[in-house]
Amino acid sequence: MRNFTPEELGHPLASWIRRPPDPPDTALLAGLDAPMDPALALPPEELRRLLDDAPLPVETGWCVLPDGAGCVSTCLPMPGVTPEMVRWWFVWHGLDPVRYILWFPPDHYGLEVRRGRERLLDSAIPLGERLHGVVHRVEEDVSGQCTGTPPSFDIHFRAPEELGFRPGDGEHAAIIGAFPDPEDTSSTGMPALMCHVFRPVPGGVELRSRFWMGYGMRDGRPFCAMPPGRRMPEAVPRNLARHGVLEYTNLSRILPELYAREGGKPLI
Repeated sequence: MRNFTPEELGHPLASWIRRPPDPPDTALLAGLDAPMDPALALPPEELRRLLDDAPLPVETGWCVLPDGAGCVSTCLPMPGVTPEMVRWWFVWHGLDPVRYILWFPPDHYGLEVRRGRERLLDSAIPLGERLHGVVHRVEEDVSGQCTGTPPSFDIHFRAPEELGFRPGDGEHAAIIGAFPDPEDTSSTGMPALMCHVFRPVPGGVELRSRFWMGYGMRDGRPFCAMPPGRRMPEAVPRNLARHGVLEYTNLSRILPELYAREGGKPLI
């Protein structure tokens, strides 16, 4: 466990960052030792298949695609979690950096809302839409090996329709998507197309996540932003896949309790 600042340890939610993270499924992590077959990776043009009830060819894995970009797939059950909890969580945790840290204390260091904080607090906007257009700058060690200042990167959250979903797709499932703004020259981190789909299943939700690392969106279509001839190191998608299993395993454990305690309070 990393060291925390006096301010973090004095926070009203400090007990949550002192909790040891919930252990992950060791078999799931072991399956990430080697890459998956890139031919089985879900193309970003087929994002709506994340809503399918039928299993996808690879639910948890990673690879480097033929175009040099990285691809990450993870699938986790989240018992006791509902889509409404997820929608609340993605609004609530952005309003205080300690809330982001408690998500996965070993590797989460902080969060700043670069754009859209007033939108997160606007009760006139449905909870499931408040994240759209918001930009988070997070400090996070995806590699799990940080010994100094953690890297920071920006997450430009989008409406599901901007990623290729249809109106109404997010009515039952919680859909969280992001891709970079090419006009934002101050943005940090590599471009990535991200999508999390939290599908209701008996007893909770199932999270299907996909990252296309080195991808962006142009005119409503995904495209590879990797320089010609460049190939992403395998460690990059492998580390992100492993990190995704760890952080969402822990969120699955803490979210029902956090929502019961904090979900009925005014958002501040």
